[in-house]
Amino acid sequence: MTATLAAFILRFATCLRAALADAASRDRARVPFLVTLHAYIGRFAARLERLLERWQAGTLPRPRARPRPEAAPDAEAKPRAPAIRFPPANGWLTRMLPQLHTSGGELIHLLNRPEMAEFLEAVPQARRLLRPICRMLGLRPIHMAVLARPAPRRPTPPSPPPAEPRRRGRTLGTPPEIFSAA
Repeated sequence: MTATLAAFILRFATCLRAALADAASRDRARVPFLVTLHAYIGRFAARLERLLERWQAGTLPRPRARPRPEAAPDAEAKPRAPAIRFPPANGWLTRMLPQLHTSGGELIHLLNRPEMAEFLEAVPQARRLLRPICRMLGLRPIHMAVLARPAPRRPTPPSPPPAEPRRRGRTLGTPPEIFSAA
């Protein structure tokens, strides 16, 4: 099972990277961006394959709780390179390079495999890796249902008591001395 799933992941990433390399050879103006994207896809595939291997071996680490901002240590952080920012629109990569529509189909085929669904259910890190790739390729939310984030488990606040109906217009009040004198 792992070998076939790993082969599908590798084939998907290889086809996508080949299309990016082909596009970079034809459009010199986009070369820096496409090279960055090529490297991103390579890292994505390597991470996904490592997760798959660790899941099969049963050596995945337990998810760690995120440190709260107020509990973070005051140690000076090293300056980091800026994060890679891709366009936020859904399907931006397939609009830029129409030949990548087939890659979206391959990813849908990969997501629809039963062993992939089992893997994604057990390993939430894999869903986080796949979500941006799906967005790049313009996959519809129906295909991304497998990758949906779990709903937050917050208790619903109690509903406020119903407010008194608001009166319109001018109301004639009674002077307080009428009621206090009696």
